[in-house]
Amino acid sequence: DDADVQRARDALRDCAPLAQRAFGQAPPALSFSGLGSFGQNVLFARVGPANADLEALSRFVEDVRQLYEHRELIPPSPGEGPAWVPHVTLLKTSRASSPKKRRRGGGAGRLRIRPESYEGLCADLGSHALPSLELCAMRGGGADSGYYPVLAELPLGQLPLGV
Repeated sequence: DDADVQRARDALRDCAPLAQRAFGQAPPALSFSGLGSFGQNVLFARVGPANADLEALSRFVEDVRQLYEHRELIPPSPGEGPAWVPHVTLLKTSRASSPKKRRRGGGAGRLRIRPESYEGLCADLGSHALPSLELCAMRGGGADSGYYPVLAELPLGQLPLGV
């Protein structure tokens, strides 16, 4: 609801000192190499093994998670396995049914990303700066770009105006 969204925006704003402490004036940068997937629905670029900023970013993510948990905006972390997998999403399949299933009269089925279609590709995807942390709406009207609508944004590596 609108009150929860505002509380989440306020919490993101309150993460500014955490970002300043973690990154100072330079936004974090990560190198990416190789591909992975979450199930067969999301294809992502993996974070490479040599990343000087990954430790600071991981601590920052944990601090943000604790702040959001404390304000009861997210459920407590179960403490099993990695709660956060650093990655860049490259492709996400739609929940719309595949054309093949529609032609056969089948029910709605999600298109799948098969591992054999990307295994062995892309040894090095380069290094990229992470300019901001975004609070996105996971439901509701999506942007024309296909990206989740951004509700609020916190610059990383610099203080936002007025903070």
